[in-house]
Amino acid sequence: MGSERNSNTADVLARPRPTAGQTEPAPALVAIPEPAPPPSQANEIGPPIVIPCRISDGQPVTETLAGRYVVLDFETTGLSPFTGARVIEVSAREVIDGQPGRELATFVDPGVDVPPEITAITGITTEMVRGAPRSPDVMGELVAFIGTSLVVGHNIGFDRRFLAWEAGPLLDRVDLRTLCTLLLSRRVFPGRRSYRLESVIQDIGITPPDRFHRASTDTLVTAQLFERICEHAQRRCGARAIDHELLDRLQRVKITTAHDWLSKQGTENGTACPAHSLPNIFQSAVLAS
Repeated sequence: MGSERNSNTADVLARPRPTAGQTEPAPALVAIPEPAPPPSQANEIGPPIVIPCRISDGQPVTETLAGRYVVLDFETTGLSPFTGARVIEVSAREVIDGQPGRELATFVDPGVDVPPEITAITGITTEMVRGAPRSPDVMGELVAFIGTSLVVGHNIGFDRRFLAWEAGPLLDRVDLRTLCTLLLSRRVFPGRRSYRLESVIQDIGITPPDRFHRASTDTLVTAQLFERICEHAQRRCGARAIDHELLDRLQRVKITTAHDWLSKQGTENGTACPAHSLPNIFQSAVLAS
C-alpha cells in the first residue's frame, strides 16, 4: 500500500527438498517470481528467510557487498502505528553495485484481524497472515539484513515510522540513512499528474506489475524507479557523481529549483567523476502479483 500512503546481512536459508513420496510444502514467502501462498496454505508459512532475487533467466545473482542499498516496503493494517496499525507483510530487496541481490520477504502475523478495506487494496486476508512469524522475530531479521546500508523506499517516512515502532530498541544503535523515491520523483520528474507509485512509473515508461500494494512487487518497481531517478539526475549533474549525499540534499530542495540545483552541482565540481549509471537490470524481471 506504499503508493497510496500520505508517505549484517543474513545467511541464505534453503528450504529442504522433499523425499520420495512427499510433496513440497507451500512457499514460505511472498517473493518474485513465486506468487503469494493462498489462504488455505497460510498455516504452512515458515520463518522469514532470505532468498536470491531473480531476473528473467531464473538464475540468482550474487555479488560482493560493496555499494549496497536496500529497498524497503511494508504492507500494514492501517496508516499509522500510533493508532494501532501493524505490519502484515515485509519486503527488503538489496541492490549491490547496480545488481539485484537477495530479498527478505515474509508475511507477519499482527495478532489482529486484517481490516476488509486493507484486504480490498492488498488482497491480504487474516487467514493468510495467521500463523506467520510475529513482528519481533521478523524485525530482528530485517534490521540485521539492512545492517548499515542505505534504505530506499517510496514515501519512506511511512515505512520508517513503522520500522521504528515495530523494531524499537533494535534500532537504538543504528544510524538509519534513507532516501525517498516519492520526494526525489517530484524533483527529478516535475509536473506529473500523480506521484503514487503506480502512476509515476507508468508516466516514465516502467512496465507495471499485475498488482500493486504487495510488498515484493512494490520494492521491485521502486528499485526500477530509483534507477531512473539516478540516471536522470546524472544527466543534469554532468561530471558530479551521484551519491547518497547528493540525493539526500536533492530530496530537500524546492521542487521548482531542483533541476537548476542539480546542474550547479556538476559545474561547481572541478573533478571529473565517472558517471553513476545503474544497469537496467530490473526491466526484465518477472512481475508477480
